[in-house]
Amino acid sequence: INDDSQQIKYQITTASKRHMARVAYMHPIEDPSIQNIVTQFIKYEVGSEEAVAALLAGTLLGDTKLPDSARELLDDLDIGNLSAESNIGEEELEELNASLKRKNGFSLVVGPDLYAHPRAENIAKLLALIERYTDFSLLIVPPSTNTLGVSLICDLDDSIEGQTLGYNAKADFVLSCCGKGDLDMPALNQQEGTFTTLDKKAVPTNAAVSYDGFVLNDIANELGMRAEHTIDYTVHLPQEKGYKSEEFDSLPDYFDKLGMECRGYLLNTVDVQSSLEIEEIAEMDEYDGVVVYNCDSNKVVANHVRAIDKKEKHPVLAGSKQFALAAKLKDGQLIEFVIDGVTLRRVFKIDEAMKGTIAINPLFDARKNAALLSSYRFSKLMFQIVKD
Repeated sequence: INDDSQQIKYQITTASKRHMARVAYMHPIEDPSIQNIVTQFIKYEVGSEEAVAALLAGTLLGDTKLPDSARELLDDLDIGNLSAESNIGEEELEELNASLKRKNGFSLVVGPDLYAHPRAENIAKLLALIERYTDFSLLIVPPSTNTLGVSLICDLDDSIEGQTLGYNAKADFVLSCCGKGDLDMPALNQQEGTFTTLDKKAVPTNAAVSYDGFVLNDIANELGMRAEHTIDYTVHLPQEKGYKSEEFDSLPDYFDKLGMECRGYLLNTVDVQSSLEIEEIAEMDEYDGVVVYNCDSNKVVANHVRAIDKKEKHPVLAGSKQFALAAKLKDGQLIEFVIDGVTLRRVFKIDEAMKGTIAINPLFDARKNAALLSSYRFSKLMFQIVKD
């Protein structure tokens, strides 16, 4: 959570320190950056997210009345087997459940580790049961800014075919505010428009810095969608997705005397057709040996920035001493490995604060490969040592 959303981390920290919120954190990697706010850390095995979701649903839902098919599945769960596969003790779940009886106002925060999992659809249904039939509110952390808005407005394909267009991302043709693309675009603080926040609000953004060049509206006009300004499209955001037919200039955009945000509007609740026919929990893949976690860790990226100053050419793969022993790697060695068909070179560095046999592999230099970015974040590491 520290790397996926600083905003949400801040809110969780605030809830913990100001309101004595209890924070249960479940992940295969211990995160030292949030250990001071975590009340209970539950470490599970890599690849066992579906089993974890089933155990969590069974624990939180208890004897709650559910649709017959869902109740039958939860009642038939082999708790012993799922606990063994996930390495989560039944006593840990009992401790979690007992602690909830002394609290109110519950949030369940999930991110790319779950929705990029091969069994994401079944995991989603298990989490949907928790949100629908308990007092938990579910918050899904999008992979990047305005991804939620894009997913609501655009029709998304399961696979990529043909040429790709990247907006501030590597692709066959790049629109970029960084000065290195095929066509310059304004940065976020150089344009007017709206974006959709994590808490499902459409909020306005205004130009703080001048820009004299092409904008998205120029491209739209060339394609025959005539509008004078980009903000003219605000009123046309799809109402069937929860947006409202409101002009950009009518959107509130201020903070009141108490510092409360008054910006934009909350999306309407929209009824959708869905099925809660949950499948049996699949056997999990085994991740023996050493594993890498593909994530743009703030710490690893910062290390790479420092490495650039020292004229080092390759990003850092950060791992513990235990990882180094298991992988038979030495600090400073350059290695090469392949993930989803992409060849990556990394300088291995020992991080004294890390534990276990999972290393953190940054992706900021490999963002052209969409398959890698949308796949499960954990990978078995098969590497070779190279001489630079």
